[in-house]
Amino acid sequence: MPGIDDRCGGSIMRNKTIAILLVMVIAVAVAVSGCTGGNASVDPSTSPGTTTNPTAKTSEPDMPEIKLKDNGNFNWAEYSMKSDPDDDNPTKVRYEMTLEDYEGTPARHLKMIMEMMGMEIVSDVYISTATGKAIAAKVTGMGIETIVDEQNLSTYDTADPASTVGAFTNADGGYAEYVYKGATPDVVIINGHTYACTKYTFWKSYSKDGSSRMEVWIDPNVPLPVMTQEYYKNEKGDSIELLGWG
Repeated sequence: MPGIDDRCGGSIMRNKTIAILLVMVIAVAVAVSGCTGGNASVDPSTSPGTTTNPTAKTSEPDMPEIKLKDNGNFNWAEYSMKSDPDDDNPTKVRYEMTLEDYEGTPARHLKMIMEMMGMEIVSDVYISTATGKAIAAKVTGMGIETIVDEQNLSTYDTADPASTVGAFTNADGGYAEYVYKGATPDVVIINGHTYACTKYTFWKSYSKDGSSRMEVWIDPNVPLPVMTQEYYKNEKGDSIELLGWG
């Protein structure tokens, strides 16, 4: 997301006033969309769904076409989000998606429900099915409803978890600073479910050795990303895991 750097997660979480409520909810969209995080600890072990430092390449591979099941349409989904691999109390986010018109414009209506700092925060985002851009959004927390103004609406363009891959592959988007480096098959087990995925790796453009990177796991039989993991200088940062969907 434009304007937010590798340490965005920690700085956002330090803002605890109601006036920053909107920014905190945007942080959810950032995390699901692959914003690099802050607090992290080194975990050199390897297991399904993790990777060691990739080997530098002299040329960039061609970006393959990545498709999600049913074009990314789903009814509901739940994710577990961590900013630290040792976090024993990850944040859970529930998404509910319906296709409907918003003031005459066909849109994906995304309702995001999460617990943050002991309070429930609900955001409603309408994303045009024609342009993939947010056309309306509001945030409700502690009995206060905030309508997102037009100036800040673009921050919600990638609020849809199904847009994760597009955020990396769209050269005009906020993730153009990432460079695609390749894909490998990988099997991951999350919440008792086994997923036969392809893991796509994107290096930060400034990273010469791949130590700062994002990895995204896609199962062609699932309409959403199964997992993402970001690294900053080979330290694990923000991650999400798909707990269920329907």
